Amino acid sequence: MLKFGLLADNVWAIPLIAKWYYEDQGHKISGNSYARTVERIEEKLNKDILPLHIIAILDQGIVGVAQLKIKEIDLPGKDHWLGSVYIPEEFRNKGYAKSLCKDAVRMAKNLGITNLYLSTEHLNGGLYTSCGFIPDQEIMDRGDKVLIMKNNLGS
Repeated sequence: MLKFGLLADNVWAIPLIAKWYYEDQGHKISGNSYARTVERIEEKLNKDILPLHIIAILDQGIVGVAQLKIKEIDLPGKDHWLGSVYIPEEFRNKGYAKSLCKDAVRMAKNLGITNLYLSTEHLNGGLYTSCGFIPDQEIMDRGDKVLIMKNNLGS
């Protein structure tokens, strides 16, 4: 059964998550390294304030990670973000990303966040539409056209 937890409560998973992040995108960042990726993750081991990491756990193993962040993209009035959602290839297309996204939305709401944003290169919204996100605007971000989506979590 898929469960969710905080990386802050499962620090043993940091090396694996750092590997995923570094191999997926981190290696493209000038001056970045696997060790620096570990350090950045360790700086965000929060439990009740942003930024924080949410992990998906299946049979004692990690099958995905997502972050609740502050200002992933600097857009006026858009402060709280869901980002860095990552599911390893061998666990994709099993519904884990959707479940992880929904748990992140639940957690954001429990933290009192009223609007949660994300950016995606999937201009149709991809899986995020099934998690309550709606298109907000299209922008250019680091040379790529991305869709900013919003989930109104209420008050």
